[in-house]
Amino acid sequence: MNKFLIFLFLLVSLQAGATVKVEKVYLEKKFAGYLISNKFFKTILITPNNLKSNHYATDIVRGGWFKSIVLKNSVELLGEGATPKGVIRYGLAQIFEPLVEIPKGQKELILPGVGRGTIDDKAALRITEFFPWRSSVNKVGENKEKLMVSFLQDCDNSKKELNYKMRIDCIFSDTSLVEIKGVFFNLSDKTLKARVSPTAVFNNSNSNLKPWIVVPYQQSRTVNKKRITYIDCEPIPIKDFHNYYEFTNNRLSKAKRWIAIGGLKQEGVFSFISKAVFEKVVFWKTDNCFSVFPYVNLEAKPKERVEWTWKLIVGRGMKTINNVTDKGLFGLKLRKYSHGKRYKCDMQFMPIASTEGAVMDILLKSSRGHILLTKSYETFGMSPLKPESITMKLSKKVKPNNRYLLKVDIFKDDDAFLTMEQWLFPE
Repeated sequence: MNKFLIFLFLLVSLQAGATVKVEKVYLEKKFAGYLISNKFFKTILITPNNLKSNHYATDIVRGGWFKSIVLKNSVELLGEGATPKGVIRYGLAQIFEPLVEIPKGQKELILPGVGRGTIDDKAALRITEFFPWRSSVNKVGENKEKLMVSFLQDCDNSKKELNYKMRIDCIFSDTSLVEIKGVFFNLSDKTLKARVSPTAVFNNSNSNLKPWIVVPYQQSRTVNKKRITYIDCEPIPIKDFHNYYEFTNNRLSKAKRWIAIGGLKQEGVFSFISKAVFEKVVFWKTDNCFSVFPYVNLEAKPKERVEWTWKLIVGRGMKTINNVTDKGLFGLKLRKYSHGKRYKCDMQFMPIASTEGAVMDILLKSSRGHILLTKSYETFGMSPLKPESITMKLSKKVKPNNRYLLKVDIFKDDDAFLTMEQWLFPE
């Protein structure tokens, strides 16, 4: 039995009764990647190793590259275009950026996860060889209910072993959450410092769309004649940004290790959760595309293994996002009634999986701890493609120039499903 038939048999056996399906993708009769699908979205994972893809940025890890992500009965979430520096990017790929000084006169350099390159007299890098990746597909999880597509790089194209091993694991389930794990094993005798980032590109050419981003960062404001510091999780329209902006570590939230993107085609939303603290978050835009991505720092000592983890959540229908967890996305917006001085609060929750019969308990307190409101809402079916939406009339005691703590507890079958807290600032 040839290798292709063996692999085909493996894929069929993996898909028997599975909620996550995988197919092998070919381009010009050559293996190009995998098509992964579940009931919420489908995606294509590719490994573009050919030198003709050199102009698609030299710092991109080519293992586990998401070429596209398409929601069910919807359109593509990801895009393609040139950065402000003219480098072409597309889809979702990881940047592995070694923080090393290049000795004067050095003409060759190896970029882990990428390949071998040459350095000219102007210190410009040109990749001459993209190192290959080997891939595999396996069932994982307690009940083998998840699907893991792994990409391994440990040698060059001549089969010569490298002084490192890198593995990218993409883990799929019957939810809209994808776990992306990276492993770097330093086999050299020198410590390697690096930073890693998941870089997703989104279209920005449709004038009818108004995309926005959320990056939890430290802000201050005056409330009731007092200056307070808080973590701002309000969406920012990308039209309000310059072409390039960095959220630095000293202002980023250390607890809320996530970013979110919304306002995409057909109300598509996109978010990342990190296990590690962000070193910085970078935003850039051009006339036809934009990107926002976090960096985390890594340090691999000789013969040491380091890991990093991203959790990607996709969906649609969220008007705003103020909190991201591995259970789902939460959004709220305060509004005044058209008549009178009372406020109402629009709330949304988008779980990562289809959820029936959940109960949402709401508690609103003043800044001094006085309870102003308690409510319970029963939900009747929500999913990553259909968030739950609630409009709640607030107490007459909610006044402008004050702050209030909103606590939300979501229960499923009498078990605590999710707890979130959010400060409200009526204006």
